[in-house]
Amino acid sequence: MWNIARVYLPFLFCFPFILCQHESVHVHSNAGNIIGFANTSSFKSIMYNVNNFLGIPYAEPPLGILRFAKPVKKARFTQAFSAIQYGPACPQKAEFSQQWIPGKPMISEDCLTLNIFAPAHAHNLAVMVWFHGGAFVIGQSSIYDASTLSGFGNVVVVTVNYRLGPIGFLATDDDTSKGNYGLWDQHMALQWVHDNIASFGGDPNLVTVFGESAGGASSFFHATYPPNKGLIKRIISESGTAMCPWAYSEKATVGRYSKLLGMKLNCSVTTNVELVNCLRTKPFEELIANAQVGTKEDELYRPEWTPVVDGEFVKQLPPDTFLYPETMFSEGRATLADLDLLIGINDGDGGFITMVSLLPLVQSKITPNSTGLDIIDNYVTNSILTDRFGATVDLLAYTMSFVYTRWSETQTNNTYLQKMLDMSSDYQFFMPAKISARAHAKTQSSGRNTYMYLFTHRSSYAHTIPWAPGAGHGDELAYVFGFPSSMQQGLNFKDTLQLDEVSLSEKIMTYWTNFAKTGNPNKPRAVPLIWPKFDLNSEYYMDLNTGLSIKSKMDATRTGFWTKFVPKALKGVHNFHKSDSSSPPNTNTFVPSSVLG
Repeated sequence: MWNIARVYLPFLFCFPFILCQHESVHVHSNAGNIIGFANTSSFKSIMYNVNNFLGIPYAEPPLGILRFAKPVKKARFTQAFSAIQYGPACPQKAEFSQQWIPGKPMISEDCLTLNIFAPAHAHNLAVMVWFHGGAFVIGQSSIYDASTLSGFGNVVVVTVNYRLGPIGFLATDDDTSKGNYGLWDQHMALQWVHDNIASFGGDPNLVTVFGESAGGASSFFHATYPPNKGLIKRIISESGTAMCPWAYSEKATVGRYSKLLGMKLNCSVTTNVELVNCLRTKPFEELIANAQVGTKEDELYRPEWTPVVDGEFVKQLPPDTFLYPETMFSEGRATLADLDLLIGINDGDGGFITMVSLLPLVQSKITPNSTGLDIIDNYVTNSILTDRFGATVDLLAYTMSFVYTRWSETQTNNTYLQKMLDMSSDYQFFMPAKISARAHAKTQSSGRNTYMYLFTHRSSYAHTIPWAPGAGHGDELAYVFGFPSSMQQGLNFKDTLQLDEVSLSEKIMTYWTNFAKTGNPNKPRAVPLIWPKFDLNSEYYMDLNTGLSIKSKMDATRTGFWTKFVPKALKGVHNFHKSDSSSPPNTNTFVPSSVLG
């Protein structure tokens, strides 16, 4: 365990906040000696003593030949490592991340670090490992100061950096570069936690992976990767699963993007070996600056650089393997079945992604002779159905338009916005979450649990999109982490929050940490409302708002459309996968290439 030295370290760092004159904390771990610092956090006027260990490298710098390669385990420290400041963010477009962190963020390709937040005198506590979101192209662990969550919930929290964009997910259409390096980074971080977290007071056999958006999708990729068995016990997926359209792509499609990137950087694309070797020599700044190689149509539903089927970490494209979990390869299905799952979405999840991707394209097609509703009915329906299923038919596109028409409401100039938002939200977030919850409930082993939520609170400080009501994408994050100062600038919440919002944060942190400890959000700490399990009959879910409530069968009609009606209507036409469990999945279908996930 750790020893607290009576020595004060006068260190200063200002990313994202300033700390000075803290007691040092020494830990002797399998990775070597690590020096962190004692810190305090406050929530509802209660002070928590939490030890912080920041910027710990878990892998060797992924430079040179290690770019576009699996990470290499970090050698044991020969001297005590000073873990008193966050490591740099992995390469990404700084202008995108600056909405979270003021000023120019630290960025380096030597970025594979993790941070540990542990209550003082922790021993054998549940561990929560956080993977950040950001569409697999932006984000960093330093946004998520987990001191309050750790202290309030009496859990050890680990936050992780992983490679992003082309550096994390560049793939060729052969085995020269298999891709998924960001997922491999996460796996190595989980292995590091398993090997070392006991020294920080955590239980290596009680690890929950949790994440939002791309981090939530990552949790599902890990949940179906058999070598993770024994490394994780449960997962929490916030606004993202592996079957979200922005969370996967065809290897051939990403391979095409890799060639386009190479051409922009004057690399030979005669062979993939020449291409990859050339890209390894380019400064990471050039890779990131030129990473956007797809057209607007390519990027409607996913960014260029996403997880792909590599035959090792990801063996099947996710969509139909979750809709028809019996077709999932047996080892992956068994791994998923042995975990507890807490999964959910925000009711306004689709607002931002629709505003920055689908809306501009729709508006560009509006003419005096073609209204917004015409574009939705004649273009968007076909586009979504074809992206999801690889094919569609006119009658099905018409039926989709019918299902998403709000017949009881008077049509206005903005009617097309709401219709587009409903379609996009369902496709990008709602249906993937619902189908993933069903798949887990259908396959789970005895004693394992599934819980689902819908976060609906419109925060007092929220950035509003007038035609997108509800809780926006990522709005739950501040509540999960207890409103840390590291999020204040990005989320724009005030020093004095509304009392009911602070109370909601307390409830969410209680449910989340209870689940990490027991697989049941209702214990051991008392909760204000019992959260029933999600099962295939009731499909109960918690409506997370300042007034909690239990509901069932979320969006039942639209769920039936996506899970029952469409597959039956496309039987014999649908060529994305085969629903027949006796047939192997067909992954030879083009999928176009969204902005935030």
